[in-house]
Amino acid sequence: MLRGRGRQPLLDLWRSRASGRASKIDARELYRHRVLAMMSTLFGAGAFLVGVFPGNTTPHPYVAMIAFVFAPLTAITVFKVTSGPFRFMSMGAGLLSLVALVAGELGNNSLFAKSIGLGGTERWQVFPIILWLALFGGYLLASGHRMHPDQRGPAAVDGQEVRKLTHVR
Repeated sequence: MLRGRGRQPLLDLWRSRASGRASKIDARELYRHRVLAMMSTLFGAGAFLVGVFPGNTTPHPYVAMIAFVFAPLTAITVFKVTSGPFRFMSMGAGLLSLVALVAGELGNNSLFAKSIGLGGTERWQVFPIILWLALFGGYLLASGHRMHPDQRGPAAVDGQEVRKLTHVR
């Protein structure tokens, strides 16, 4: 029906999800990296709940602490499952955010918090994670084409043979 109109990425994604092929791959990947799945789920839940509960409500500090703790732990855990220079950027962002969290929790007793204030320590906790999220998204987008190079396009989804071009003029 939509064959002649070129590549349809959303349609390809829907077809692969409907056939169950992609969900099996995702489940295996998540099972292999259970710690990463747990850390990122808790980080996401904490970040979501920070948005649900404004700063003047009672649960806000608790859910913010969940987000502040599990965000750097997620970045540090990603170090174990990625490759290349990004893994060191991930570790650096996670450690920087974790150090800022510890300095912020010491309150005004730490030299770091005295010099930049408690709001500054919170910024040092959040800004490396925001940068890391953007870098991690770029890493995932750049590495996605290497995961299944032969299973792209409508022919691969429909089970037809995908022919590789060996010589192009």
